[in-house]
Amino acid sequence: MKRAILLAQLIVFLVFSNIYASKVITKPVIGYEFEGKVVKVKKVPGFKKSKIIWWALDVKNKDGKRIEVRIAPVWLYHNIEIKNGDKVEIKGFIPPYWLKKGFNAIMACRIEDKNTDVIYDFSKIRKWCQKISFSKNTFPEFDVLSNFSTIKNVVIKGKVISVKKVLGIRKKRIWWALEIESAKDVYTIYIAPFHRFSTLTVSPGDKLLVKAYFPPKWEALKLENTYMACYIKDISNGVEIKLRKCY
Repeated sequence: MKRAILLAQLIVFLVFSNIYASKVITKPVIGYEFEGKVVKVKKVPGFKKSKIIWWALDVKNKDGKRIEVRIAPVWLYHNIEIKNGDKVEIKGFIPPYWLKKGFNAIMACRIEDKNTDVIYDFSKIRKWCQKISFSKNTFPEFDVLSNFSTIKNVVIKGKVISVKKVLGIRKKRIWWALEIESAKDVYTIYIAPFHRFSTLTVSPGDKLLVKAYFPPKWEALKLENTYMACYIKDISNGVEIKLRKCY
């Protein structure tokens, strides 16, 4: 009786395994190997988990084409020993999830800085690096532009028109927000959820300097002149408010 039950369970498992396997994306993952010049070393939010900040490089090849190369989360390396202008040799790939979502970047398997001989090697850590073959002198090509390839940073200097409580952009919590009038336009600046600050030291009429950015996840919402604050300095009284890291 037990043998019959086990056999039936095995048949069910194989049937459902075949059904699931038929839905798995089997598009091959291509490995790229190329040389280029570092034009920018930067910190960017993760594609899947935007709260995890990554080290990344913008690299330009001899034809002038430019690509973003993701290295590793900043908690793994406090500093990166690669500088703007360095010549690098890169082996990397585009994860299937990134292809599906249209993220225009590659994940590094190995980066060698030809100027300093520094090597960042993830070939034994990242599973795809062990499965794919790398074609020399190949450079990624993308069909569409990615909204995640750049982070929009701004510095706004202006006068506070209003201090208000509003619903959050994505999660419907109550947030503090400011309306600031600069010489160019009027901006809405999200500060922080209400539970973080019971009151704000900012008042209408104050002159502020605000460092802010536009979160990638807001891109689809078509917001205009709306940003997330990273740092505020009240020029009227010298008070500084540090909120979050700008990228």
